[in-house]
Amino acid sequence: MSLSRAEAKNLRALQTRKGRRLTGLFLAEGVRLLEEAVRFRIKPRRVFWAPSLLSERGVQLVERMSQLSTMVTQVSAAELARIVGTETSQGIAAVFDTPMTRSTELDLSSQRNVLLCENISDPGNLGTLIRSAAAFAFNTVVLVGQCTEPFSPKVVRASAGAIFGVTIIETSVDRIMAQSRQGGAMVIAASTEGAEQMKQALDRLSRSPLILAIGSEAKGLSESIIQAADRLVRIGHSDRVESLNAAIAGSILMKQCYDQRIQRKP
Repeated sequence: MSLSRAEAKNLRALQTRKGRRLTGLFLAEGVRLLEEAVRFRIKPRRVFWAPSLLSERGVQLVERMSQLSTMVTQVSAAELARIVGTETSQGIAAVFDTPMTRSTELDLSSQRNVLLCENISDPGNLGTLIRSAAAFAFNTVVLVGQCTEPFSPKVVRASAGAIFGVTIIETSVDRIMAQSRQGGAMVIAASTEGAEQMKQALDRLSRSPLILAIGSEAKGLSESIIQAADRLVRIGHSDRVESLNAAIAGSILMKQCYDQRIQRKP
């Protein structure tokens, strides 16, 4: 089945920030990504697949999508390439509603670990942080400042499907800091100037909600977050490098939290 010109144009628009904002939709491409959507019970609006590009695993995924009463459309390889905007496609893509979670809906009393990302402008870094957040039980990711758009194709791909398994909230520094005080959360900020290791900070935490703040690799966290933080932590490493990549640093700290707060519950 060939797409109409209007359909193709609307789908290509989802490759752009403006198109995603106007429609409230985003596009995910690839077998693994869509398998994760199924695993997290996130139903797409529509699925597109090209038989000549699809593996047997992908064909099974199409069958599963069909069983979910999802509209499944067969297209040519060339049409799919235009839809997803990539040179090499795995033969399947889907359109999803963009989750609209407002900052006012964040209930810290029901949270254990929250990841706060400030000014993470690199899509690969943000996608990796979202993936690590899902892996280490940080079920909510809060974005402040000039973060890259979380549902852009590059972030979605870098998340390896974890984008479907976490709640993402875009808000302001002032609002999330006010909510942290009201909700009794401890804010732990990653900083090269930190005086503590993560274990020392967590020893003082008990069962309170935790907000872990990660800043951009270029500038780190803003002074407003540094001043509002309850603890500043650093990652010990050799002096052969000045600092760590933001996604790597955040992932290490989340793993340390997971080991101390989840696997070894107080």
